[in-house]
Amino acid sequence: MPNSNSTEFYLDAPLILSEVQALRDLQEIIGESLPEIDSFRYSSFGFKHQNNHVVGLGLHGKHLDSLPPSLGNFSKLIALVMEHNQITAFPSSIENLHSLQYLDVTYNVLTHIPQSFCRLPRLETFKCSNNNLEDLPDLFGNLTTLKLLDLSDNHLATLPASFPLLNKLYTLKLSRNPLPSLPEEFEGLSSLRELHIEGLGITNLPKNIGNLAKLEKLYAGNNNLTFLPKSIEYLTALQILFLENNNILTLPKNFGTLRSLSELNLSHNSLSQLPSSMENLHRLKMVFLLGNKIGTVPDYLQSIPNLHV
Repeated sequence: MPNSNSTEFYLDAPLILSEVQALRDLQEIIGESLPEIDSFRYSSFGFKHQNNHVVGLGLHGKHLDSLPPSLGNFSKLIALVMEHNQITAFPSSIENLHSLQYLDVTYNVLTHIPQSFCRLPRLETFKCSNNNLEDLPDLFGNLTTLKLLDLSDNHLATLPASFPLLNKLYTLKLSRNPLPSLPEEFEGLSSLRELHIEGLGITNLPKNIGNLAKLEKLYAGNNNLTFLPKSIEYLTALQILFLENNNILTLPKNFGTLRSLSELNLSHNSLSQLPSSMENLHRLKMVFLLGNKIGTVPDYLQSIPNLHV
């Protein structure tokens, strides 16, 4: 009887027996053997191994609609790329992927994420855009190692109460979900550098958004915003602010405190004037003001290299 460390060859790769079985299970579903590959790109298909373990697995565009339970056998798997398939669900065994750091399931048909998924202790990147997710598990906030999370283009109407516990997130993409509002507790995302919330249909930004002190890029176009919270003036690290296609009537008086701002898109709003404090935005290199009601552009904006009015 082979022990748990017994090895066998899959093609020319010596691997732990249970991982060979998992590759064979995938081979049976896909209809072809998985080749060895050296690196992972957008269109990866194959596996990478190290020290008798599979450490990378690419299953791009293989018409997969399910995954075998043996997927959980890959105990040393670091990167898993499965975009452009028809996967409807994760197997419960996914919680056994204790080494997983990078997971891409973009362009599938996932409707649900199991609670067991929230027990992945090292996951740093989760790309799950263009699926059919309707909700997230209550324990999603337990994924405290996450740095990049892309949930764009799903059907999310709410976020779990635990969401603000993701305090290591650098990049968060929620665009084009039917989220009526963002939780006020968003300030818990204290490491956030980049936030994409385009096309949600929201009417307000969280009033405490100014507590996201490290935020550098905010994309909030194509919503129904009529004003910006006063706290936005505290986003002093903000470099890019896109607010196009909203209904913004006026900007906060102290908008000019955003001294790091280099790109500003305010096109297609309802602005009739700009606050005088904007003359302090000396790093501005690109400004879009098309489709507003501004009669005369202030002199201090005339010298900006890329001014679109």
